[in-house]
Amino acid sequence: MMTRTRTAARVLAPQRMTAMRGFASIAENYNYLSYDHYPPHGGVLKERMVKDEAAKSALIADVDHTITMNDRQMCDVELLMTGAFSPLEGFMNETTFDHCVDTYRLPESNLIFGIPVVFDTDDEGIQVGDKILLKSKAGEDVAVMEVDDKFAPNKPKECLKVYGTSSIEHPGTLMVATERGKYYLGGKVHGLNIPKRPFPCKTPAEVREILPSKDGKHVVVFQCRNPVHRAHYELFMRAREADNVDTDDAVVLVHPTVGPTQADDISGEVRYLTYLVLDEQINDPTVKFECVGWSVGWLLSVDLVVRSACPDGYCVWRACCALRVACCVLRGVWPRYARRAARHRFCGWHRCSLPLFVAIARLLRCRYLPYSMHMAGPREALMHMMIRKNYGCTHFIIGRDMAGSKSSLDGEDFYGAFDAQDLAIKHKDELIDTVRGCRA
Repeated sequence: MMTRTRTAARVLAPQRMTAMRGFASIAENYNYLSYDHYPPHGGVLKERMVKDEAAKSALIADVDHTITMNDRQMCDVELLMTGAFSPLEGFMNETTFDHCVDTYRLPESNLIFGIPVVFDTDDEGIQVGDKILLKSKAGEDVAVMEVDDKFAPNKPKECLKVYGTSSIEHPGTLMVATERGKYYLGGKVHGLNIPKRPFPCKTPAEVREILPSKDGKHVVVFQCRNPVHRAHYELFMRAREADNVDTDDAVVLVHPTVGPTQADDISGEVRYLTYLVLDEQINDPTVKFECVGWSVGWLLSVDLVVRSACPDGYCVWRACCALRVACCVLRGVWPRYARRAARHRFCGWHRCSLPLFVAIARLLRCRYLPYSMHMAGPREALMHMMIRKNYGCTHFIIGRDMAGSKSSLDGEDFYGAFDAQDLAIKHKDELIDTVRGCRA
Protein backbone atom coordinates (compact mmCIF):
# COMPACT_ATOMS: atom_id res chain seq x y z
CA MET A 1 0.00 0.00 0.00
CA MET A 2 2.72 2.48 0.98
CA THR A 3 4.81 1.61 -2.11
CA ARG A 4 1.90 2.24 -4.42
CA THR A 5 1.30 5.61 -2.75
CA ARG A 6 4.89 6.70 -3.28
CA THR A 7 4.75 5.62 -6.93
CA ALA A 8 1.55 7.57 -7.51
CA ALA A 9 3.15 10.68 -6.03
CA ARG A 10 6.11 10.39 -8.42
CA VAL A 11 3.77 10.04 -11.40
CA LEU A 12 1.84 13.14 -10.37
CA ALA A 13 4.87 15.33 -9.75
CA PRO A 14 5.72 16.03 -13.44
CA GLN A 15 2.04 16.86 -14.11
CA ARG A 16 2.11 19.38 -11.27
CA MET A 17 5.22 21.13 -12.55
CA THR A 18 3.89 21.35 -16.12
CA ALA A 19 0.52 22.71 -15.05
CA MET A 20 2.06 25.37 -12.83
CA ARG A 21 3.68 27.06 -15.83
CA GLY A 22 0.28 28.18 -17.11
CA PHE A 23 -1.34 28.68 -13.72
CA ALA A 24 -3.05 32.05 -13.17
CA SER A 25 -4.57 32.72 -9.77
CA ILE A 26 -8.03 34.25 -9.45
CA ALA A 27 -7.93 37.89 -8.35
CA GLU A 28 -9.12 38.31 -4.77
CA ASN A 29 -11.06 41.13 -3.15
CA TYR A 30 -11.94 39.85 0.32
CA ASN A 31 -12.21 41.92 3.47
CA TYR A 32 -10.93 39.74 6.29
CA LEU A 33 -12.39 40.70 9.66
CA SER A 34 -10.45 41.54 12.81
CA TYR A 35 -11.79 41.92 16.34
CA ASP A 36 -10.55 43.86 19.35
CA HIS A 37 -11.61 41.16 21.81
CA TYR A 38 -11.08 37.41 21.44
CA PRO A 39 -9.70 37.40 17.89
CA PRO A 40 -10.13 34.43 15.53
CA HIS A 41 -7.48 31.73 15.15
CA GLY A 42 -4.54 33.39 13.44
CA GLY A 43 -5.79 36.92 14.14
CA VAL A 44 -8.37 37.54 11.40
CA LEU A 45 -11.58 35.86 10.24
CA LYS A 46 -10.95 34.77 6.66
CA GLU A 47 -14.44 34.87 5.20
CA ARG A 48 -14.13 34.11 1.49
CA MET A 49 -17.53 34.98 0.04
CA VAL A 50 -17.71 36.68 -3.37
CA LYS A 51 -20.29 39.46 -3.01
CA ASP A 52 -20.55 40.82 -6.54
CA GLU A 53 -22.93 38.89 -8.82
CA ALA A 54 -20.97 39.78 -11.96
CA ALA A 55 -17.81 38.42 -10.34
CA LYS A 56 -19.64 35.22 -9.47
CA SER A 57 -20.78 34.78 -13.06
CA ALA A 58 -17.27 35.38 -14.35
CA LEU A 59 -15.87 32.75 -12.01
CA ILE A 60 -18.45 30.18 -13.06
CA ALA A 61 -17.87 30.88 -16.76
CA ASP A 62 -14.13 30.20 -16.41
CA VAL A 63 -14.22 26.78 -14.71
CA ASP A 64 -12.69 23.64 -16.22
CA HIS A 65 -14.66 21.03 -14.24
CA THR A 66 -17.89 20.72 -12.28
CA ILE A 67 -18.21 18.45 -9.25
CA THR A 68 -21.32 17.66 -7.24
CA MET A 69 -20.15 17.40 -3.64
CA ASN A 70 -21.09 14.78 -1.09
CA ASP A 71 -22.31 15.87 2.35
CA ARG A 72 -18.90 15.81 4.00
CA GLN A 73 -17.29 17.85 1.23
CA MET A 74 -20.07 20.41 1.35
CA CYS A 75 -19.60 20.89 5.10
CA ASP A 76 -15.87 21.51 4.62
CA VAL A 77 -16.43 23.92 1.75
CA GLU A 78 -19.00 25.92 3.71
CA LEU A 79 -16.70 26.22 6.72
CA LEU A 80 -13.85 27.39 4.47
CA MET A 81 -16.09 29.93 2.74
CA THR A 82 -17.38 31.43 5.97
CA GLY A 83 -14.06 31.55 7.80
CA ALA A 84 -14.88 28.88 10.38
CA PHE A 85 -11.66 27.09 9.37
CA SER A 86 -9.56 30.26 9.65
CA PRO A 87 -6.66 30.70 9.06
CA LEU A 88 -7.16 28.34 6.08
CA GLU A 89 -8.17 29.93 2.78
CA GLY A 90 -8.78 26.64 1.04
CA PHE A 91 -8.01 22.93 1.05
CA MET A 92 -4.56 21.86 2.21
CA ASN A 93 -1.79 21.11 -0.25
CA GLU A 94 0.51 18.14 0.31
CA THR A 95 3.06 20.01 2.41
CA THR A 96 0.43 21.46 4.74
CA PHE A 97 -1.43 18.15 4.87
CA ASP A 98 1.64 16.13 5.87
CA HIS A 99 2.66 18.68 8.51
CA CYS A 100 -0.85 18.75 9.98
CA VAL A 101 -1.05 14.95 10.06
CA ASP A 102 2.27 14.67 11.89
CA THR A 103 1.98 17.56 14.33
CA TYR A 104 -1.66 18.78 14.37
CA ARG A 105 -0.23 22.19 13.49
CA LEU A 106 0.11 24.32 10.37
CA PRO A 107 3.56 24.88 8.86
CA GLU A 108 5.18 28.33 9.16
CA SER A 109 2.58 29.78 11.56
CA ASN A 110 2.75 26.72 13.87
CA LEU A 111 -0.93 27.29 14.72
CA ILE A 112 -2.86 24.31 16.07
CA PHE A 113 -5.09 22.57 13.54
CA GLY A 114 -6.48 19.27 14.78
CA ILE A 115 -7.56 17.47 11.60
CA PRO A 116 -6.41 18.04 7.99
CA VAL A 117 -8.99 19.55 5.62
CA VAL A 118 -8.80 18.02 2.14
CA PHE A 119 -10.92 17.62 -0.98
CA ASP A 120 -10.85 14.10 -2.40
CA THR A 121 -11.45 12.89 -5.96
CA ASP A 122 -10.92 9.93 -8.26
CA ASP A 123 -10.93 12.12 -11.38
CA GLU A 124 -7.71 11.52 -13.33
CA GLY A 125 -8.44 14.47 -15.63
CA ILE A 126 -8.17 17.20 -13.00
CA GLN A 127 -4.80 18.95 -13.20
CA VAL A 128 -3.03 21.60 -11.15
CA GLY A 129 -4.12 25.02 -12.44
CA ASP A 130 -7.68 23.88 -13.17
CA LYS A 131 -10.70 25.62 -11.68
CA ILE A 132 -13.58 23.52 -10.37
CA LEU A 133 -17.19 24.56 -9.83
CA LEU A 134 -18.43 22.88 -6.64
CA LYS A 135 -22.18 22.24 -6.60
CA SER A 136 -24.54 20.92 -3.96
CA LYS A 137 -26.73 17.87 -4.53
CA ALA A 138 -29.60 20.30 -5.05
CA GLY A 139 -27.72 21.87 -7.97
CA GLU A 140 -26.66 25.09 -6.22
CA ASP A 141 -23.43 26.79 -7.27
CA VAL A 142 -21.62 26.79 -3.91
CA ALA A 143 -17.97 27.65 -4.64
CA VAL A 144 -15.12 27.69 -7.13
CA MET A 145 -11.86 25.97 -6.20
CA GLU A 146 -8.44 26.71 -7.68
CA VAL A 147 -6.39 23.52 -7.83
CA ASP A 148 -2.83 24.27 -6.81
CA ASP A 149 -1.90 20.72 -5.79
CA LYS A 150 -2.98 17.16 -6.50
CA PHE A 151 -1.44 14.29 -4.59
CA ALA A 152 -1.96 10.68 -3.54
CA PRO A 153 -1.93 10.68 0.28
CA ASN A 154 -0.48 8.05 2.55
CA LYS A 155 -3.86 7.05 3.98
CA PRO A 156 -2.63 4.45 6.51
CA LYS A 157 -0.33 7.06 8.04
CA GLU A 158 -3.08 9.69 7.98
CA CYS A 159 -5.44 7.40 9.87
CA LEU A 160 -2.85 6.23 12.39
CA LYS A 161 -1.85 9.79 13.25
CA VAL A 162 -5.26 11.47 13.19
CA TYR A 163 -7.46 8.70 14.60
CA GLY A 164 -4.85 6.81 16.58
CA THR A 165 -5.49 3.63 14.59
CA SER A 166 -5.33 2.40 11.00
CA SER A 167 -7.98 -0.25 11.66
CA ILE A 168 -11.22 0.11 9.73
CA GLU A 169 -13.05 -0.80 12.93
CA HIS A 170 -12.83 2.95 13.57
CA PRO A 171 -15.56 4.94 11.73
CA GLY A 172 -13.13 7.71 10.71
CA THR A 173 -10.60 5.27 9.31
CA LEU A 174 -13.40 3.44 7.50
CA MET A 175 -14.50 6.73 5.96
CA VAL A 176 -10.99 7.58 4.73
CA ALA A 177 -10.46 4.08 3.35
CA THR A 178 -13.81 3.47 1.66
CA GLU A 179 -15.44 6.84 0.99
CA ARG A 180 -12.62 9.17 0.03
CA GLY A 181 -11.15 9.19 -3.46
CA LYS A 182 -7.67 8.23 -4.57
CA TYR A 183 -6.34 11.79 -4.77
CA TYR A 184 -6.53 14.86 -2.56
CA LEU A 185 -6.77 18.33 -4.11
CA GLY A 186 -5.35 21.45 -2.51
CA GLY A 187 -6.24 25.02 -3.36
CA LYS A 188 -8.11 28.19 -2.45
CA VAL A 189 -11.89 28.30 -2.27
CA HIS A 190 -14.02 31.20 -3.50
CA GLY A 191 -17.51 31.15 -2.01
CA LEU A 192 -20.50 31.81 -4.25
CA ASN A 193 -23.60 30.87 -2.26
CA ILE A 194 -24.20 29.35 1.18
CA PRO A 195 -25.95 26.01 0.56
CA LYS A 196 -29.55 25.85 1.69
CA ARG A 197 -30.17 23.38 4.51
CA PRO A 198 -33.21 22.20 6.51
CA PHE A 199 -31.61 23.98 9.47
CA PRO A 200 -30.17 27.52 9.46
CA CYS A 201 -26.38 27.73 9.88
CA LYS A 202 -25.13 31.22 10.68
CA THR A 203 -21.61 32.25 9.68
CA PRO A 204 -18.94 33.04 12.29
CA ALA A 205 -19.27 36.76 11.54
CA GLU A 206 -23.05 36.60 12.06
CA VAL A 207 -22.75 34.69 15.33
CA ARG A 208 -20.05 37.02 16.62
CA GLU A 209 -22.40 39.97 16.12
CA ILE A 210 -24.88 38.58 18.67
CA LEU A 211 -22.32 37.44 21.25
CA PRO A 212 -21.04 39.66 24.07
CA SER A 213 -17.48 38.44 23.45
CA LYS A 214 -17.18 41.31 20.98
CA ASP A 215 -17.31 43.54 24.07
CA GLY A 216 -14.87 41.41 26.05
CA LYS A 217 -17.46 39.24 27.85
CA HIS A 218 -17.31 35.47 28.26
CA VAL A 219 -19.20 33.00 26.06
CA VAL A 220 -19.41 29.35 27.13
CA VAL A 221 -20.12 27.07 24.18
CA PHE A 222 -21.81 23.68 24.28
CA GLN A 223 -20.97 21.29 21.42
CA CYS A 224 -22.89 18.08 20.82
CA ARG A 225 -23.48 15.66 17.95
CA ASN A 226 -26.47 13.93 19.57
CA PRO A 227 -30.11 14.83 20.22
CA VAL A 228 -30.29 17.10 23.25
CA HIS A 229 -31.69 15.79 26.52
CA ARG A 230 -32.16 17.00 30.08
CA ALA A 231 -28.65 16.06 31.24
CA HIS A 232 -27.21 18.21 28.44
CA TYR A 233 -29.37 21.10 29.58
CA GLU A 234 -28.13 20.80 33.16
CA LEU A 235 -24.55 20.50 31.93
CA PHE A 236 -24.43 23.67 29.87
CA MET A 237 -26.48 25.65 32.38
CA ARG A 238 -24.17 24.76 35.23
CA ALA A 239 -21.02 25.22 33.12
CA ARG A 240 -21.77 28.92 33.01
CA GLU A 241 -21.20 28.96 36.78
CA ALA A 242 -17.67 27.53 36.51
CA ASP A 243 -14.98 29.24 38.56
CA ASN A 244 -13.03 30.34 35.47
CA VAL A 245 -16.09 32.01 33.90
CA ASP A 246 -16.97 35.63 34.63
CA THR A 247 -20.58 34.82 35.44
CA ASP A 248 -21.72 38.43 35.78
CA ASP A 249 -21.98 38.87 32.02
CA ALA A 250 -21.37 35.39 30.56
CA VAL A 251 -23.76 33.72 28.16
CA VAL A 252 -24.13 30.18 26.84
CA LEU A 253 -24.03 29.41 23.14
CA VAL A 254 -25.57 26.05 22.30
CA HIS A 255 -23.81 25.10 19.07
CA PRO A 256 -24.47 21.48 18.00
CA THR A 257 -23.00 19.92 14.88
CA VAL A 258 -25.60 18.92 12.32
CA GLY A 259 -23.41 17.42 9.57
CA PRO A 260 -22.57 13.76 8.92
CA THR A 261 -21.28 11.66 11.80
CA GLN A 262 -20.73 7.92 12.22
CA ALA A 263 -23.12 5.51 10.53
CA ASP A 264 -25.33 4.65 13.52
CA ASP A 265 -25.82 8.23 14.75
CA ILE A 266 -29.16 10.02 14.43
CA SER A 267 -29.34 12.32 11.40
CA GLY A 268 -28.67 16.05 11.61
CA GLU A 269 -32.25 16.87 10.62
CA VAL A 270 -33.62 14.92 13.58
CA ARG A 271 -31.02 16.34 15.98
CA TYR A 272 -32.01 19.83 14.87
CA LEU A 273 -35.66 19.16 15.73
CA THR A 274 -34.75 18.17 19.29
CA TYR A 275 -33.07 21.53 19.82
CA LEU A 276 -36.13 23.29 18.46
CA VAL A 277 -38.27 21.52 21.07
CA LEU A 278 -35.89 22.54 23.85
CA ASP A 279 -35.91 26.10 22.56
CA GLU A 280 -39.71 26.15 22.61
CA GLN A 281 -39.92 24.69 26.11
CA ILE A 282 -37.40 27.10 27.58
CA ASN A 283 -39.52 29.98 26.31
CA ASP A 284 -42.83 28.43 27.36
CA PRO A 285 -43.86 29.84 30.79
CA THR A 286 -45.83 26.65 31.53
CA VAL A 287 -42.66 24.57 31.44
CA LYS A 288 -40.47 24.78 34.54
CA PHE A 289 -36.81 23.83 34.72
CA GLU A 290 -35.09 23.32 38.05
CA CYS A 291 -31.63 24.80 37.77
CA VAL A 292 -29.11 26.41 40.05
CA GLY A 293 -27.78 29.24 37.94
CA TRP A 294 -28.95 30.96 34.82
CA SER A 295 -27.62 32.39 31.60
CA VAL A 296 -28.52 35.78 30.26
CA GLY A 297 -27.93 34.44 26.79
CA TRP A 298 -29.94 31.32 26.10
CA LEU A 299 -32.75 31.56 28.30
CA LEU A 300 -34.79 31.33 30.58
CA SER A 301 -37.97 30.45 32.29
CA VAL A 302 -36.82 28.62 35.39
CA ASP A 303 -38.16 27.55 38.73
CA LEU A 304 -35.83 29.03 41.30
CA VAL A 305 -34.19 26.24 43.26
CA VAL A 306 -32.90 27.18 46.67
CA ARG A 307 -30.97 24.62 48.68
CA SER A 308 -30.75 24.88 52.44
CA ALA A 309 -27.79 24.47 54.77
CA CYS A 310 -30.01 23.82 57.75
CA PRO A 311 -31.96 20.83 59.08
CA ASP A 312 -35.42 20.35 57.65
CA GLY A 313 -37.10 22.02 60.62
CA TYR A 314 -35.49 25.43 60.11
CA CYS A 315 -38.03 26.83 57.69
CA VAL A 316 -37.16 30.38 58.66
CA TRP A 317 -33.62 29.90 57.34
CA ARG A 318 -34.98 28.48 54.12
CA ALA A 319 -37.32 31.42 53.73
CA CYS A 320 -34.45 33.81 54.31
CA CYS A 321 -32.36 32.05 51.67
CA ALA A 322 -35.21 32.25 49.18
CA LEU A 323 -35.83 35.92 49.98
CA ARG A 324 -32.14 36.75 49.67
CA VAL A 325 -31.88 35.15 46.23
CA ALA A 326 -35.08 36.82 45.03
CA CYS A 327 -33.87 40.23 46.22
CA CYS A 328 -30.54 39.74 44.51
CA VAL A 329 -32.28 38.98 41.22
CA LEU A 330 -34.53 42.01 41.52
CA ARG A 331 -31.53 44.21 42.29
CA GLY A 332 -29.64 42.77 39.32
CA VAL A 333 -26.80 41.32 41.37
CA TRP A 334 -27.65 37.62 41.03
CA PRO A 335 -24.24 36.22 40.16
CA ARG A 336 -22.36 37.32 43.29
CA TYR A 337 -24.84 36.97 46.12
CA ALA A 338 -27.48 34.63 44.79
CA ARG A 339 -24.88 32.06 43.82
CA ARG A 340 -23.39 32.32 47.30
CA ALA A 341 -26.81 31.79 48.88
CA ALA A 342 -27.55 28.84 46.64
CA ARG A 343 -24.18 27.14 47.15
CA HIS A 344 -24.39 26.34 50.85
CA ARG A 345 -24.06 22.69 51.82
CA PHE A 346 -27.48 21.18 51.67
CA CYS A 347 -29.34 18.59 53.60
CA GLY A 348 -32.27 19.03 51.28
CA TRP A 349 -33.74 20.78 48.26
CA HIS A 350 -36.35 23.47 48.46
CA ARG A 351 -38.12 25.07 45.57
CA CYS A 352 -39.15 28.66 46.06
CA SER A 353 -42.93 29.01 45.97
CA LEU A 354 -42.67 31.73 43.35
CA PRO A 355 -41.56 30.63 39.89
CA LEU A 356 -38.89 33.00 38.67
CA PHE A 357 -39.22 34.25 35.11
CA VAL A 358 -36.11 36.18 34.26
CA ALA A 359 -37.29 39.34 32.54
CA ILE A 360 -34.33 39.71 30.21
CA ALA A 361 -34.47 39.68 26.43
CA ARG A 362 -32.83 36.64 24.91
CA LEU A 363 -29.52 37.70 23.47
CA LEU A 364 -29.01 34.55 21.40
CA ARG A 365 -30.61 31.36 20.30
CA CYS A 366 -29.26 27.95 19.56
CA ARG A 367 -26.98 28.04 16.51
CA TYR A 368 -26.02 25.11 14.29
CA LEU A 369 -22.66 24.09 12.87
CA PRO A 370 -22.41 22.37 9.45
CA TYR A 371 -19.44 20.27 10.51
CA SER A 372 -18.69 16.68 9.49
CA MET A 373 -17.69 14.62 12.54
CA HIS A 374 -14.60 12.42 12.31
CA MET A 375 -14.89 10.74 15.73
CA ALA A 376 -11.19 11.50 16.18
CA GLY A 377 -11.32 11.92 19.96
CA PRO A 378 -8.55 14.19 21.34
CA ARG A 379 -7.57 15.71 17.99
CA GLU A 380 -11.17 16.44 17.17
CA ALA A 381 -11.55 18.23 20.51
CA LEU A 382 -8.81 20.62 19.38
CA MET A 383 -10.66 21.08 16.08
CA HIS A 384 -13.89 22.04 17.84
CA MET A 385 -12.11 24.48 20.13
CA MET A 386 -10.43 26.14 17.15
CA ILE A 387 -13.71 26.45 15.25
CA ARG A 388 -15.53 27.90 18.28
CA LYS A 389 -12.67 30.37 18.75
CA ASN A 390 -13.47 31.61 15.24
CA TYR A 391 -17.14 31.93 16.23
CA GLY A 392 -16.23 34.21 19.13
CA CYS A 393 -16.48 31.78 22.05
CA THR A 394 -14.17 32.00 25.04
CA HIS A 395 -14.85 28.77 26.98
CA PHE A 396 -15.50 25.28 25.63
CA ILE A 397 -17.42 22.61 27.55
CA ILE A 398 -15.58 19.33 27.12
CA GLY A 399 -17.15 16.20 28.49
CA ARG A 400 -16.16 12.60 28.98
CA ASP A 401 -14.76 10.80 25.89
CA MET A 402 -15.57 13.71 23.58
CA ALA A 403 -15.82 12.73 19.89
CA GLY A 404 -14.94 9.19 20.92
CA SER A 405 -15.93 6.00 19.17
CA LYS A 406 -16.00 2.26 19.70
CA SER A 407 -14.74 -0.65 17.66
CA SER A 408 -17.32 -1.98 15.22
CA LEU A 409 -16.21 -5.52 16.18
CA ASP A 410 -15.83 -5.72 19.95
CA GLY A 411 -17.30 -2.40 21.15
CA GLU A 412 -14.10 -1.34 22.92
CA ASP A 413 -13.38 2.40 23.19
CA PHE A 414 -10.60 3.76 21.00
CA TYR A 415 -9.77 6.56 23.44
CA GLY A 416 -9.52 6.95 27.18
CA ALA A 417 -12.40 8.65 28.96
CA PHE A 418 -10.41 11.83 29.59
CA ASP A 419 -7.88 11.84 26.74
CA ALA A 420 -9.73 14.63 24.95
CA GLN A 421 -9.98 16.71 28.14
CA ASP A 422 -6.29 16.32 28.86
CA LEU A 423 -5.17 17.37 25.38
CA ALA A 424 -7.62 20.28 25.34
CA ILE A 425 -6.40 21.57 28.70
CA LYS A 426 -2.80 21.22 27.53
CA HIS A 427 -3.44 23.55 24.58
CA LYS A 428 -6.17 25.84 25.96
CA ASP A 429 -3.84 28.86 26.05
CA GLU A 430 -3.44 28.60 22.27
CA LEU A 431 -7.17 28.12 21.62
CA ILE A 432 -9.89 28.92 24.17
CA ASP A 433 -10.38 28.06 27.83
CA THR A 434 -12.11 24.86 28.87
CA VAL A 435 -14.92 23.90 31.22
CA ARG A 436 -14.81 20.22 32.13
CA GLY A 437 -18.23 18.62 31.93
CA CYS A 438 -17.30 15.49 33.87
CA ARG A 439 -14.26 14.10 35.67
CA ALA A 440 -15.59 11.22 37.72
